[in-house]
Amino acid sequence: AYKYPTTSDTHITILEYLIPEGQSAEEVMIANTYFRDDSHPTLEGFSIKNVGGISFYYIYNSSLFEGEYGLKYFAIDEQRVISFVLSGWASAIAIDSSGSYEVENEPAHLVLKQMLSTFRFIP
Repeated sequence: AYKYPTTSDTHITILEYLIPEGQSAEEVMIANTYFRDDSHPTLEGFSIKNVGGISFYYIYNSSLFEGEYGLKYFAIDEQRVISFVLSGWASAIAIDSSGSYEVENEPAHLVLKQMLSTFRFIP
């Protein structure tokens, strides 16, 4: 796991899941995404985000403890699902001028998106 050098406890974790025979990549992705109450999202809870010309499934977990955030990007090929997980505590940098928190402005999220823009599957 990459630990972003801030005063908060921010982590980027990359995980690989093989797709078992008889399951879809989406089922694997959903099975490996949990909310605070241990529930799983539905596929409709994910959006598609384009980062550096690459499409990823994306989900933001807003049901964590106050001040904590978590999000995941998923890349899928025929055999596996790669999960890029970012978790940490909200920073003041991510609060815009109206006082609203924007996870898109988290410094570690910007670092993760730079990493994702270079991602390629290796056969």
